[in-house]
Amino acid sequence: MRYEITITAASELQYLQILVLAKYMALDLFDVRRDQFVVALEGQKIIGFTRLKNKTDLFELATMGVVRGYRGQGVGRLLIKYFTEKYENLHLVTCIPKHFEKQGFSRVEHVPECLKSKYNNTALWAGYGDPVVLVFRNDKED
Repeated sequence: MRYEITITAASELQYLQILVLAKYMALDLFDVRRDQFVVALEGQKIIGFTRLKNKTDLFELATMGVVRGYRGQGVGRLLIKYFTEKYENLHLVTCIPKHFEKQGFSRVEHVPECLKSKYNNTALWAGYGDPVVLVFRNDKED
């Protein structure tokens, strides 16, 4: 039976589960904190997660994962929408840009200083392709 998907801040137990899932998925676990994460839940089951890192002059969407069996069903889109509706100047570093470009992100010409270390971390991208920096600019009028 499928439940409605909810997006919520990660609890302490969910955070520990996210760390295991993110490590298994080979995602970025540098400088993680529980308060950065949200989870997508189907009932009580974690089916996806991501985090928002507040940098000096931008927000970075990072460590996004969707559990196998739920991929291609819009879970990632819901996680992205959760943050794009709330934050402006939302950046991410990825090796799968087409996925995020479909969600309204666009490529940046120059890598922001605060993302250069992640962008240049060849160990993070080994075997996945070249990294790309994308930005989502929320142009909604207040």
